[in-house]
Amino acid sequence: MQLRSFSELWKMSAQYPDSGIHKLMIEDIFDDNRTERDIWWKKFMSEVLWPSNFQFIAADRLPPGARMGVSYKTIVVNPNIFLPWFKRKLEIEGVTFKRMNVQSLSDLRSLPHDILVNATGVGSASLLDVRDKDVQMIRGQTMIVKHSYNKAMQRDDGINYTYSIPRMDGTVILGGVRQYGRTDSNFDWEVSQDIVNRVHNTLPKVFSNNLKDYEIVGHNVGVRPARSSGIRIERVKKDDQEIVHAYGFSNGGYIHSFGAAHAVLELVEDILLPPRSSNL
Repeated sequence: MQLRSFSELWKMSAQYPDSGIHKLMIEDIFDDNRTERDIWWKKFMSEVLWPSNFQFIAADRLPPGARMGVSYKTIVVNPNIFLPWFKRKLEIEGVTFKRMNVQSLSDLRSLPHDILVNATGVGSASLLDVRDKDVQMIRGQTMIVKHSYNKAMQRDDGINYTYSIPRMDGTVILGGVRQYGRTDSNFDWEVSQDIVNRVHNTLPKVFSNNLKDYEIVGHNVGVRPARSSGIRIERVKKDDQEIVHAYGFSNGGYIHSFGAAHAVLELVEDILLPPRSSNL
């Protein structure tokens, strides 16, 4: 699913330069005991894209505490540009958008449709006819700062992902945190300080650990729609509605997006185009 999405976004970055999707280098750094065999995307990056697009980082270049690192070219999506751009493309193709509040999927039976795709994220925990107990709400917080650094970094210490991601517009987004069960939208300066401490520990020559050194453009606080038992892409029939569920992506919405859409499409086609029985 992720590789399919990556391939689509990679192509779009070249085909639509105004989409907010750009290619850039990233350094992926790991503090745990994973091995080369755990880097499951290595073959795709080095063989499908091009042979030189994957390098292991030399041990003497790793930050303190890191056990392994890899460098490769990837894509970055600026949501503030991509989402309005993609919405316009969909509208040109005839897609209409309607905002409404519903208590259950059954409330939508009055709207003309053949199939209902439930992509409500955390809403699937409260919809009366779904009430998925596996849905988890994970609070995230990031900060956007003015900076010229043009390489992405991501570090996994087993607890948090620390990252700096250029938005290719003169700003960089710094993150991040996973706060299970916390759903408030209040900005937390202590979390921001923790973020810049971790980013500084990985890139001390690039990013300061003093918040006063940053020109802060904005803060993002939100709840990610995770699911303890994994992503749910499933076909069900309820109250005479054909429903395809598609939720539980946590912070992986973009990297699963087109792959998830393809999986949903396969289920939709199964409903609309059932296999014909052969008369022999």
